Amino acid sequence: MASAEKNTGPDFATTGMALAELADGAMLRGHAHGEPVLLVRRGSELLAVGALCTHLGAPLETGLLVGDTVRCPWHHACFSLRTGAALRPPALDPLPRWTVEQRAGRVYVTGKQEQGPQAPDSPPGQHQNRSSSEAGSHNRGGRGRQRGRRNAAPRRLRRPHHHARRGNRRALRPHRAVQELRAR
Repeated sequence: MASAEKNTGPDFATTGMALAELADGAMLRGHAHGEPVLLVRRGSELLAVGALCTHLGAPLETGLLVGDTVRCPWHHACFSLRTGAALRPPALDPLPRWTVEQRAGRVYVTGKQEQGPQAPDSPPGQHQNRSSSEAGSHNRGGRGRQRGRRNAAPRRLRRPHHHARRGNRRALRPHRAVQELRAR
């Protein structure tokens, strides 16, 4: 049985709420079927996901709404409002998704959607990280930017040879014992 702390706010399943009470871009925490739910309005679209972060249970209604994502107020995990997918760590598990219906000017959360395999969405303005072999696969036969070095680190990240370091003249001179042997 769910605790009273989890079931704060309106009951979206039985009584619902008036659509006019939820402003565009607003988040409202309520509950449905004994579980906490976060209801979000984006224009004429209504989205509902679990109200608690899957990392440590932070209340997402106090988080930040950015585009079609919500960010956790504690550790800044990012979740897609459309799929529930965890887009940024530290959260790894997705949020539960709920079905939203409108009837007679009221909004109801009718049931939980099944969690299927999901491709994570990118937050607005962000790109998915790709390996160096995928980054330039559209040219040079899939070899990317480095000819023949598919799994190599980018040139600027590779460590230079000891004799090519700038400002390190010691690396260019032989060891003192070798100098003494040559001097004899």
